Amino acid sequence: MDNGQYAIRWIPSYDSNVSKLIENLAFKCPDDLISFKGNPLSKYDQVICAISMFFTGFAYYIYYNIKPGLMKSLKNNIYYDLFFFESQNLSVKGVENTLNDWLSPLFKEFDFHFILDVSQENEMFIITPKVIIDDESFNLSDILSSGKYPEIIRNSNIISDLFSKYQLDMDLNQTIMLDIKDFLFFNYALIKRFEKNGIDVILPDELTIEKSAKLSLTSDDDFSSKTTLTLDDLDKFDWKVAIGDETYSLNEFENLSKNYAGLVKINNKYLRINTDDLANINSQTDLIPINPTQNDLMHFIEWRYRKTGYWNKG
Repeated sequence: MDNGQYAIRWIPSYDSNVSKLIENLAFKCPDDLISFKGNPLSKYDQVICAISMFFTGFAYYIYYNIKPGLMKSLKNNIYYDLFFFESQNLSVKGVENTLNDWLSPLFKEFDFHFILDVSQENEMFIITPKVIIDDESFNLSDILSSGKYPEIIRNSNIISDLFSKYQLDMDLNQTIMLDIKDFLFFNYALIKRFEKNGIDVILPDELTIEKSAKLSLTSDDDFSSKTTLTLDDLDKFDWKVAIGDETYSLNEFENLSKNYAGLVKINNKYLRINTDDLANINSQTDLIPINPTQNDLMHFIEWRYRKTGYWNKG
């Protein structure tokens, strides 16, 4: 930005094919490939940054090293033409207005703004688009059906456009419901896109406040009166995962957390678990022997105590 003006180089999310390629690269991108001023970037932004740096370097190379004859031949190269030659005039009807809607958060100030309110019900995620006018919240579907706010109605297209660019076709006049698979994609790929376009996403507490989880050695028998435990007592203990006041067997926890990317399904609701806790549990359970002997248990308990500094007997 210079003197209040923005220079737009490229808009990768506007083209569905480019967007899909970037999402595939982002899925494979490590968490810490690129950072900015010591702060981590999202995987999507890391890919965008890497591509931008690559083409910046390519541009400098072209400027200082390329021969005129080769420059002429590159005019037929689609990638070179995309980044380094004059932009083409927009000719598809309606594209100009759509681009204006997408870029409007950069240069326009409105007396309203959109939010996406997320809740859970019966293992489904419900997304309710809303609009805030003068600090008062209204369901966007009511605004759309009333037809009284043409500017809000026109600008709401960006919400459906962002969904459709990621192959999620949503009708803003109806309740938006996502299963866990679609919600994980929404959480991973779309939330930052909405926020960058000035649309707040409000998640419920269970998806923003991380629950702690730990591996615990528990028993149904009461050993509170004992000051020491015998080897025979160890046979009465079992490894479980404790989340709050609830405990789950290792098989139960695996089924509850499998393929949920840091979420755990408990009582028909998904909760966010601390990622470090999940990593610790996974690394420790991989070392628990199958059908352990008393000696196996003693060695594992000793190893775990040295590793974590504690053990829970439940």
